Amino acid sequence: MKLYVILLLYPVVCYAQLDFTPLCIGDRLKTVYKQCMEEAGVSKADVTDFIDQKPAQNELAKCFRACVLTECNMMDENGNFKRNSAFEMAENFSTGQISEIKIIENVANMCLQNIPHATMGRCQKAEDFFMCTSEMCKTHYCFIYLQ
Repeated sequence: MKLYVILLLYPVVCYAQLDFTPLCIGDRLKTVYKQCMEEAGVSKADVTDFIDQKPAQNELAKCFRACVLTECNMMDENGNFKRNSAFEMAENFSTGQISEIKIIENVANMCLQNIPHATMGRCQKAEDFFMCTSEMCKTHYCFIYLQ
């Protein structure tokens, strides 16, 4: 009986140890946008610029983008990109097609290599990463879906 209980609880304990964050799609993404709008103090126009993949118009809009990247498990609170941020970017902001996920992941990895991580703040890093991936997707034929 003890062995049965141990075998039953083992997957639960293992699952609890994982860093599980739900995908930033659909209602979850809307919740993240609302939370980050309040946190950064931005307008709906700033969010629309983000969705339309336009450059941020001010520092608050850049911080909104950093908040989104943090809540979607790509960046930590200190502005450091996580080890799997390129994959998270692809998984969260693609149309879901396997071929496109791989392209976005490759594009995001290229952008991460070009950001001078130590010399800028969290909000500027988020802006540079976001704009780099948006621009590179234009030439690599991928689409970043932010709705």
